[in-house]
Amino acid sequence: MGDRESLGYGENSPGFVRWDDAGRSYNDAGEVVGFISPLACIGSPPEHRDFRWEMIDGNGVPFAKPLIHPTAIIEAFVTVDGGIYESTTIGARCFLMKHAHIGHDAILGKEVNVAPNAVVGGHCQLADQVKIGIGASIRPRVHIGKGAVIGAGAVVVRNVPAGAVWAGNPARDLHPKTDEDIWMEWWESWHLKDR
Repeated sequence: MGDRESLGYGENSPGFVRWDDAGRSYNDAGEVVGFISPLACIGSPPEHRDFRWEMIDGNGVPFAKPLIHPTAIIEAFVTVDGGIYESTTIGARCFLMKHAHIGHDAILGKEVNVAPNAVVGGHCQLADQVKIGIGASIRPRVHIGKGAVIGAGAVVVRNVPAGAVWAGNPARDLHPKTDEDIWMEWWESWHLKDR
């Protein structure tokens, strides 16, 4: 996480021509590849105790402006805070649904879905293909592993491993590993390591 190239910025980014007045982004072929609603609030001042108004440049924009991949879709009334220590980053093909909030300095990997009214706290890192359910809350500085699913209304207060399904308040793993799962993982790794 945090490597801008791995999030789709740089050499392998789709050709990017412009954003139109309706918030659509176009590639070199003229195809619509992403969308930011004009009603979304992007780059608002961070909600953080260390934030000072002196950190804002002459245009009223935080120095750590959000990085939003041109293939991202950001619906109406979404808020994406500007960063304090690093840019808030929205990766390729992310989908932020209405009324979602992404806190300052957060990093969302590729193909992350954030459902309506979900809140992702500051400094969170969501790996690729994470899905956050309606009204879920992710506490600041939580890391969520690749492909994890967070249920509707969950309150996530701890790091979530890759591929896990968590729900509840506080959120917990709905499919914890059994002794048999651990044994099978060890057995497969032991017998397949020489191949």
